[in-house]
Amino acid sequence: MKIIEVTLPSTNIDAQEKCFAEVLGFACERKSSTELSVLCGANLLKFVEARQQFYFHYCFLIPPGCVGSVASFLDERGFRPLLYDGQRIVDFGNGKAVYFRDADGNIAEFIERPSLGYPAQDTFLISDVIRLNEIGIPCDDPIALAKKLIQGFGIALVNDAVFRSDFVWCGDYEGVFLLPKAGRNWMPCDKACEKNSLAVKFETTKGVFDYYCEP
Repeated sequence: MKIIEVTLPSTNIDAQEKCFAEVLGFACERKSSTELSVLCGANLLKFVEARQQFYFHYCFLIPPGCVGSVASFLDERGFRPLLYDGQRIVDFGNGKAVYFRDADGNIAEFIERPSLGYPAQDTFLISDVIRLNEIGIPCDDPIALAKKLIQGFGIALVNDAVFRSDFVWCGDYEGVFLLPKAGRNWMPCDKACEKNSLAVKFETTKGVFDYYCEP
């Protein structure tokens, strides 16, 4: 599966533009006062003005070997480290990641996945971001939602995908929907996830689809 575009509500578009364009250095387009588009390699992360702030988790895919450089990149730009079990770099076995918060307080992540075969490098520039790799979709019943997505859109799972009543890893290493049960804490923080409003455009072997979530 490949994520093409993610649209999230934001209560502070100006702060997000400063965070992504000025601090992180992403190429951004401000189409209006109420919409910001962030070019993330092969896809788009969009923020649209909203009255209520929801909190999200999303993840950028980076080349293997540069996660340490990413940690330094974030430190140099003043992002507070988000630690898991006291570690800045989290090793999942199928990838290593670092976390930070954006201007809305969303939990963002950079992850490298060596099994995808992208060329390795030990340095990092924001232009090295390959694509959005993950989007979190909290729900009441992760297993039921996963079955709906798999059957409806042809999403294929990796062999070792987590498939539990409180969390389902729905997708593959190129792109994945993280489906936690509402109220479960977002990794690596102690903040509970909540059902939220978002839109995702994605591609599977069956075609290109739009999926909308409402709180």
